[in-house]
Amino acid sequence: MVKLYFQFNDWDLIRRSNVDCGYKKVLRFRSAIYPAVKSRAMTLTPAKVSRRPKGTLSASLLDSGDRNSSLSGSIDHFDPDQFFKGEFDFDAEEPEEPPLYPHLVHKPGTYAQEMYLKACRLQGITRSARCYKMLAGEAVVLPRQGLGPDDVKACAIALAETMNIHTLDFTENMIGTKGAEYIALLITENNFIKNLNLADNNLGPDAVKLIADSVKKTDSLSSISLAGNGLSGTRCVAVKSLIEDSLNLKVLDLSNNDLGDVGVDIVAESLAFNDTIERLDLGNNQVTNITKLAQTLSKNTGLVQLNLSSNGLHVSGCRDLARALEKNTTLRELNLAKNRIDRACLNNLFGGLKKNAFLRVLKIDFNPLNSEDAMHVLTFITENPAIGLSHIYMDSIDVQANFVQTLNTLKQAREITITYGKIIGTDLGIHDLDEALVLEATDFVVFEELSRVIGLDIENFVKDQG
Repeated sequence: MVKLYFQFNDWDLIRRSNVDCGYKKVLRFRSAIYPAVKSRAMTLTPAKVSRRPKGTLSASLLDSGDRNSSLSGSIDHFDPDQFFKGEFDFDAEEPEEPPLYPHLVHKPGTYAQEMYLKACRLQGITRSARCYKMLAGEAVVLPRQGLGPDDVKACAIALAETMNIHTLDFTENMIGTKGAEYIALLITENNFIKNLNLADNNLGPDAVKLIADSVKKTDSLSSISLAGNGLSGTRCVAVKSLIEDSLNLKVLDLSNNDLGDVGVDIVAESLAFNDTIERLDLGNNQVTNITKLAQTLSKNTGLVQLNLSSNGLHVSGCRDLARALEKNTTLRELNLAKNRIDRACLNNLFGGLKKNAFLRVLKIDFNPLNSEDAMHVLTFITENPAIGLSHIYMDSIDVQANFVQTLNTLKQAREITITYGKIIGTDLGIHDLDEALVLEATDFVVFEELSRVIGLDIENFVKDQG
């Protein structure tokens, strides 16, 4: 672990012992040049001196007037068993008085904590109490702490030689490109860190490339989040090598990067060379075309969870996913929430689900679907008992009472869990009435509540009338 210290250029100063006084350092230096002072330098620590025991032979001799008779008498009456029973008074160190303000006295912490304090003192920055505390555990989680590059540098120096910390989280800070350099060096030197979260730091492609190259070199990380770091469009090339060459990486989060169709195509091309990533998050990236991603998904044998929420897949995206689901045998969870999915999209998606017995979890909440569409989903599951779905999330979709009855009947035939919204037509009980909520409610909330109380889907009613 030498390279990191030279890169930081502060390691020797930080690690140097600061317990020796200046006088001892000067003597040590002079003893190397002038051997004559060596003996003086070697006797800096005072020797422990003990006093004579009280009431012993020597004391009786001093008190006697006749030295000869006292000597013979003392020898004649000398009892060796009683000689060592006297009380000894040693010149031991006096016990230290307790500090006046004990809560202000620094108590030595772990090696990483002491290194962190030294790094902060050297750089002249204020230490983070939260960081100092977490250095004694197994995870350093510092989201939204306003940390800058110097703070990251001090933390990286402290973590350079630790083996107990496995998780590092710098979510939503201001580490910048310089801070990314320190983290990249840390990853190179410390192979015990397994989980790294750098989400929402707006690092940009250059800083992300530094991180990606370090991860590629060591291949020690199992999880990394680069969400919200400005990798839009062709900037996503910065993670290309990270995906293609990592063998131990299991979780990759690229959400909230505005990748667009171009960026997702780059990810899809790289994913074609990777069968070890199990969880991939591409949510909220303004994606509308996933043709290349679907082609890769149909051949991929490693991906278990795929998050495509908050995009705009619509009909064409669901059609491409259906083709991929016909051939894919490893995907277990698919998140399609907030993707403008309507009845036509569902029909396309069901075409692929009919031939897939491996997908277990499907999330389609917060899409423009109504109670009739929810019943359509339930009918599809009833008519296709061979499909592997066991959990369907439709939390934002209100349903009719007959939906609940049909679901209960279906649960008797197979093990399945479906979450849904409110039951239309349910009476509003007094326990559900919150006056403060009603007074502060928006028009949309009032509209939804009215639809539930009267048992009428007003939105569809207005469409039918129009």
